[in-house]
Amino acid sequence: MPIQPELSQTLSTSLTLPPIPPSLALTPLFGHPPSTHLHTVYNLYASQIASILWTVEGENVPRRPVIVGVALKKAPSTASTDLPGEDDLELTDAERSLYMEVMKMVFSIVSSS
Repeated sequence: MPIQPELSQTLSTSLTLPPIPPSLALTPLFGHPPSTHLHTVYNLYASQIASILWTVEGENVPRRPVIVGVALKKAPSTASTDLPGEDDLELTDAERSLYMEVMKMVFSIVSSS
């Protein structure tokens, strides 16, 4: 799979991720997240991973359906006020940091194929 040099450079330095297409349709295949917050987080992961795959393939390649399985380790429960509530759609700093590290890892794996 050819790597687009500008994408590789962008992700390695400033972590600018490719935009998620507004026409992207997510379809859960099995299970469901335990909360509204995690539903949003899982959708964000799946959408961004699909966008990375399509971007690495290039613009002249027709977009194929992508199946992404998301399994995140449940965070230990604490009484911290920094943790999101049941319906809180904002990511915590820890979630945001983990998300960026996972996206860097995905890009690294896909671009080395």
